[in-house]
Amino acid sequence: TPTQDIVLGIAYLTRAAPGAKGEGKVFVRECDAVLAYESGAVDVHAPVKLYVGGELVDTTVGRIIFHDSLPPEVALSRVNNEMNGDDLRDLVAWAFKHLGHDKMVELLDDLKNVGFKYASLAGISIAMDDMHIPDEKQELIELAREQVG
Repeated sequence: TPTQDIVLGIAYLTRAAPGAKGEGKVFVRECDAVLAYESGAVDVHAPVKLYVGGELVDTTVGRIIFHDSLPPEVALSRVNNEMNGDDLRDLVAWAFKHLGHDKMVELLDDLKNVGFKYASLAGISIAMDDMHIPDEKQELIELAREQVG
């Protein structure tokens, strides 16, 4: 489904891959990390360090890109992990509670855009054809019907 593709794209973007090209680089600003990625100097999954409020923070280039795509009120610390569906749900709930309806809608639009973009760039998507149907499906259905009814 489209929602799964969004979550998949964001999970792909925010995962870390130790040993990736550019690991250990230090960036002063988010835009420097994004530029390094766009120029091919670092991999999107590279663990790097970023100065935030005068302190060095461990993160990845992808998490910086993800954070950079969100409203400015969302702190990097709120999204500085490999984001899954539960994390995204929590982020949206936080935005509604702390930023209000309009900013939450803006956040949802940002999540949709970045999720689809990176699902496409990664070449990953989930479709019905990707699902394996077990040989014993019919047998399991009949067993469940007997137990229920």
